[in-house]
Amino acid sequence: MAAQKTSKLRAASISFLCAFAMFLFAACSSAPSETDASAEEETTNSEPTASEPSALLPDIVPALPTNLVVEPDDDGRLLLAFDTQFDNLGDGPLIIEGEMMEAETMDARQSVEYEDGTTREREGKAGELRFERSEDHNHWHFFRFMRYELRDTGGELVAPDQKTGFCVGDRYDADPEVRMEGEPDPPGVFDIAPDGDWCAEDDPDREELTMGLSVGYGDNYAAFLEGQSIDVSDVPSGEYILVKRVNADLEETDTENNAASLLIELDASEEEPSVSVIESCPDSERCG
Repeated sequence: MAAQKTSKLRAASISFLCAFAMFLFAACSSAPSETDASAEEETTNSEPTASEPSALLPDIVPALPTNLVVEPDDDGRLLLAFDTQFDNLGDGPLIIEGEMMEAETMDARQSVEYEDGTTREREGKAGELRFERSEDHNHWHFFRFMRYELRDTGGELVAPDQKTGFCVGDRYDADPEVRMEGEPDPPGVFDIAPDGDWCAEDDPDREELTMGLSVGYGDNYAAFLEGQSIDVSDVPSGEYILVKRVNADLEETDTENNAASLLIELDASEEEPSVSVIESCPDSERCG
């Protein structure tokens, strides 16, 4: 009788232990893991953030040099001169902010417009602004913004330009028949009459200055206008590549179109110097 009672007690104990074990297993299975808890907490605490607005960058496209001519200057030096122009065909304006750092020299920095209407200054220098004095100029230039080079057909530099820089502004509508998105109404925005001061003309003490080029507008310079030429006095007659390229450190939508070039035939004889275009290569500095 005692053995039977002990057996029943043992069976009851085993049943209780089994039931308790099953309870613990169910509780552990239903409890969230530490990873799940973290994920749930992260989901609960996170809030949707607004996407970063897109930058509206310029795209400075140099046109091919035109109206090439070879003539001696007043000192008898033989100059290869030409007209030049460049357009902004990007999504936003080119904005150059100058700040005086030393006498008649400013650090030039690029500011960029964004889709939300804000404007932010880009890190690092885009170049320099310098006050230029000459018969043709007495104002601030974006120094070496655009460069010209005469190269041999192998690509080696033969003669550099004499250009001192550009007073950049909205001088003409790049295509009056087409209105680009973001293009302002004529006559543009930057350095225009009557409010423009022609890049702080006659003001070498100006401490701050803004230059720029609106979307859909361009700037141009005529042959021989203060350095708008290359000295070819010591260059023998032959075939050469005339290269024109954007030289400033700018952020743009496209930098693959920052150069244009011509393959030319130069006759540097003293009697009748001349130049003719053999081939035109827009968007490339390796013509021929």
